Amino acid sequence: MAARRGFDTSRAVSWLRIILPLAGLGLISSLFLLSRGVETDTSIPFSQIDLRERVRNQQATAPLIAGQTDGGDLISFTADSARPDLQGQGRVLVVAPVAQLETLAGGRIVMRAANGALDNAAQQVEFAGDVVVETSGGFVITTHGLIGRLQSGVMETTDDVQAKGPMGQIEAGHFQLRPNSAGPGNELLFTRGVKLIYNVQP
Repeated sequence: MAARRGFDTSRAVSWLRIILPLAGLGLISSLFLLSRGVETDTSIPFSQIDLRERVRNQQATAPLIAGQTDGGDLISFTADSARPDLQGQGRVLVVAPVAQLETLAGGRIVMRAANGALDNAAQQVEFAGDVVVETSGGFVITTHGLIGRLQSGVMETTDDVQAKGPMGQIEAGHFQLRPNSAGPGNELLFTRGVKLIYNVQP
């Protein structure tokens, strides 16, 4: 319970640093959109399209989220930039996201991608485009889509995966990284048409 409170408090502070300014941008944007069709005699120097474009281009640089999962693992998330998703309430679009998970057992998992999103309502992060997952155990996993759940620490792909590790090369339709049910640490689970090319040791 203490671990969860720690996660909630630090995550709330970090989220507020990002969400409050961007929520303001989203509110301004909605006002612009709702104001379409309202006729006025007052001269405005910018068109409605110009105004929406200016709001869309507002962004925060180097956002950071840090906290603990339910199991006590440390998790952090950062990106080059973040801006409000005008098509989705409570979502923030990010460029070059990087997440790092440090387990109680001493392991480290780093996830990075070209683009992504933070979903406040679902409490999850989304990675898209050239997703790479690297583990301290020597695995490098590539895919095109990954979803990470902040509270549970579970990460899973939305597309086929290719992996290289100490045992060889793996191809599969799905990959999941989750807390180890048998003890501290995390386990890697490959499913759906798994193919393994085993490295024969000399």
